[in-house]
Amino acid sequence: MDYLKGLHVVLVVLVVGLIIYFICRDIVRGVIKRVILREPVYTHATISAVMPGTPSSAGLVNLTIDYEFKDLTGANYSRKNVLTIIKTINLFEYQIGNTVPVVYLRTNPEKHFLNEGKDGVLVR
Repeated sequence: MDYLKGLHVVLVVLVVGLIIYFICRDIVRGVIKRVILREPVYTHATISAVMPGTPSSAGLVNLTIDYEFKDLTGANYSRKNVLTIIKTINLFEYQIGNTVPVVYLRTNPEKHFLNEGKDGVLVR
């Protein structure tokens, strides 16, 4: 019964730890995006898999896509399970084999991300 007294402390520590983790992860991703946008290379990637989520009442759909592209030297790069938001009306454009815009760092193409607009909707 003594371990139940400390259970609430453990739960609070876990929740606070998760919140700190997600904040730090978002900060790191933001810094990487800013670094990439200093020396960007814009290209198109081919969609290799699509898994749509549920649409919202605002007309947006969550998509999880896998994509791959070739850099300027011809090397292949890919990313799997990228979560993005698109407008429901554009859902037919995101089929396997279609292209999506990608931005990567000129000096290190391993650092890349989907070229999204300010509300998360992909730029075409």
